[in-house]
Amino acid sequence: MDALKKVIGVVLIIIATIVAIHTVIEPLYHTSDPNSDNPYSSV
Repeated sequence: MDALKKVIGVVLIIIATIVAIHTVIEPLYHTSDPNSDNPYSSV
């Protein structure tokens, strides 16, 4: 049971890391494209 909890914990950490990286990269990705018609663009 402890092994299962450890695996779930690792998976959650990986998902949280991916979400955090995506959150940081997403705005940079949009602002670097001035021709974008994306409504999420921060410009």
